[in-house]
Amino acid sequence: MIRRYSFIALCLILAPQHAVIAQTSAHDVLELLKKNTCLACHRVDKKLLGPSFQSIFEAAPASVERAELLKTHIRRGSQGVWGPVAMPPNTKISDADLEIIVEWIVSGASEH
Repeated sequence: MIRRYSFIALCLILAPQHAVIAQTSAHDVLELLKKNTCLACHRVDKKLLGPSFQSIFEAAPASVERAELLKTHIRRGSQGVWGPVAMPPNTKISDADLEIIVEWIVSGASEH
């Protein structure tokens, strides 16, 4: 129940960006993941070098704080969050791509 309310709150806060995100299909998100080299270490539904996007979604309820933390981890990198392998920073990802990718993750990271 709390997870659903957190997701609703996140949707309301991200509503201005939602119009762009809602028009983005799962296929388009997968293309953004390729373009930004995310798929070099991650997969949607299984661990590769890093955790699956679905595992990231399942690790914590959707919230504004969770979305901001994911943005920080993507942009600045992280270490020790999912084990000993560090995630390198992705400083070249655009703000628009970052918003769409994080919204997709906190929405369940579905391939469909």
